[in-house]
Amino acid sequence: IRMLSKNRITISHGARNEIYGAILAAITLENTDASKPLRKLLKTKQLWSFDIAVIALGKLGFLPDDLKLLVDILHKGMKYNKIGVLINSTWSIGKLASLDKPNPLPRNLYYPLIPTLQNIVTSYCTLKGFNTNLIRNIIFAYGEMADSRKKNLFDAKQKSILLQNLSKIRGMLLKLSWTGLEDHRIKEITHLSNLTETAEKMIKGEQLTSEEERTLLTIRSNIDVL
Repeated sequence: IRMLSKNRITISHGARNEIYGAILAAITLENTDASKPLRKLLKTKQLWSFDIAVIALGKLGFLPDDLKLLVDILHKGMKYNKIGVLINSTWSIGKLASLDKPNPLPRNLYYPLIPTLQNIVTSYCTLKGFNTNLIRNIIFAYGEMADSRKKNLFDAKQKSILLQNLSKIRGMLLKLSWTGLEDHRIKEITHLSNLTETAEKMIKGEQLTSEEERTLLTIRSNIDVL
């Protein structure tokens, strides 16, 4: 990854394939040493939005700089209206926030990000711009960053804000469900509404049901991306 991420390399289709393979191997091996070249790769002009690298940093990252880089990528995705970048970066922010990480990042690093994430939800939880994956990832990020089932580390005021945000999301989803959508879209909205309840339980420190645990593990594994 370090070799392929050097600025002098021409980012050809073949080079991208090799980078993809190298990153996928690092993820499979859970090689956190790969996070350093990943940071450099994602700072290169041509590759800042490279999907597998954004996902990998969420899986393998462990430093405040990793969160800062993911937030920078999120803002670029907003600026250039790249929905794929928004989906990948929000998932990675949630993954990086998990208290299951060996050395979780300080919770206060996430507080300034909350209004940005909620603004994104408001933009994409509409009849015209609805995006299931993006909304799911932000709900997932809320639950992960303030998960209080094992340790109560999140500021009480910020918890209250997150719970209010999740309530607003559920209200937006309910409003959408009244607009005569297709059956598959109604199922997506129901899934997201249930997920807000799961995130609320995580934030409140309440035990999840076995079904909720399975759903959370599925989102954490990001099966749809890899």
